[in-house]
Amino acid sequence: MKKFFGGADLKRDIPASIVVFLVALPLCLGIALASKAPPISGIIAGIAGGIVVTFFSKSSLGVSGPAAGLVTIVSAGIIYFQDFAGEVNGFQMFLCAVILAGVIQVLMGVVKLGKIVAFFPGSVISGMLAGIGVTIVLKQIPHAFGYDQDYVGDINFNQADGENTFTEIWNHTDAVAAGPTIVFGIAILITLIWGLKFMKKSSITNIISAPLVTVVVGALLVLFFDGGEFDIASAHLVAIPEINGLGDVFGFGPDLEAL
Repeated sequence: MKKFFGGADLKRDIPASIVVFLVALPLCLGIALASKAPPISGIIAGIAGGIVVTFFSKSSLGVSGPAAGLVTIVSAGIIYFQDFAGEVNGFQMFLCAVILAGVIQVLMGVVKLGKIVAFFPGSVISGMLAGIGVTIVLKQIPHAFGYDQDYVGDINFNQADGENTFTEIWNHTDAVAAGPTIVFGIAILITLIWGLKFMKKSSITNIISAPLVTVVVGALLVLFFDGGEFDIASAHLVAIPEINGLGDVFGFGPDLEAL
């Protein structure tokens, strides 16, 4: 237990864990929304990746948590099951598929098949992640300026509303909202400033990361703009359902009967 609750590095681990928590929390919510999953599922996944996986991991440098690269895969999987199982049951069936995938991964680890990754060139993996990243950026541009006519999880180039990825970017120019645009601009500015050479040499960047500053400043701006000229509509904010107990949490779990 000393690995988790003691040791000489505890004074550095505690502030680092707080930073990771504050950055991962909105990221969990954002990736859940982008994947067309309930927002609470992002929180549950973050807890599982940050606490459960870490507890069983033997690596002191391993990182487990929300990954934007899986958005397209998760979203496509949820949509696939929803086509014949309905909105709620489709998501629960997708969770069953995730459980089966996890079981297969554990079995592969037991029989030492991890070396199979050596057969996949690094350039292929980098190219796949770059393609996913470009898709996410293009799809988020309209939302960054406050245009929410199209849902975030529509990852296809040809969208259900008759538009495509590029025409959607052009269409949002007629519906730009000042509040989200200001938050977006300041977030980009903070990220750029944190990447400058004089900031990298500063000790503050080793303690406070750019994503953390961006999240805190963005939240404060939303509160500051509330009810004013630059008020940000609820459509731009994440609505988390009320949780009154573990029963409500398990209600978002997999439909084991589907197995």
